[in-house]
Amino acid sequence: MESGARPFCEIGAGRTAAHRLSKAMRDELGAVGVNLRQNSGSRAGQDVLHFHLHVVPRYVDDTVLPGCVWGEPPWEPPTGGDAERRRVADALRRALERSPKLDSR
Repeated sequence: MESGARPFCEIGAGRTAAHRLSKAMRDELGAVGVNLRQNSGSRAGQDVLHFHLHVVPRYVDDTVLPGCVWGEPPWEPPTGGDAERRRVADALRRALERSPKLDSR
């Protein structure tokens, strides 16, 4: 099976997870928007050959153009290093633990 071809139940579960994570990013991280991106095939930029969905929080002051997920070089990662990444991950985990599970069907 090609990496982009997934059973409908998995697609629904991915959509549900993205919805829950997007809400957590808005509620816990102050995101004002969220980009969802899935690359299918090498010509589309896929370099990890399994299905995965990027869920990217957007902020008023970010440097990425609307609709573009990765931005134009020279893109700089957020400041704060490992400590900030752990803080964000913990905040999202707590939010997901509190949020209701949605039906993925």
